[in-house]
Amino acid sequence: LHAMDHAQILILGILAAALYLIVKALQITATVTSHAIPTMTAVLILQRLAVILIKLQ
Repeated sequence: LHAMDHAQILILGILAAALYLIVKALQITATVTSHAIPTMTAVLILQRLAVILIKLQ
């Protein structure tokens, strides 16, 4: 594997882990608040994370 492939695998892994954590957080917050707010927050976090990871690459 080339360095680029390793970077992409790492980014995918980080995004997958982040998505998993967000889903877990949503399951917890959904029992406390409405679905709309945590879902929007998760989407924004994921978008910002993706942008940061792309810039690092």
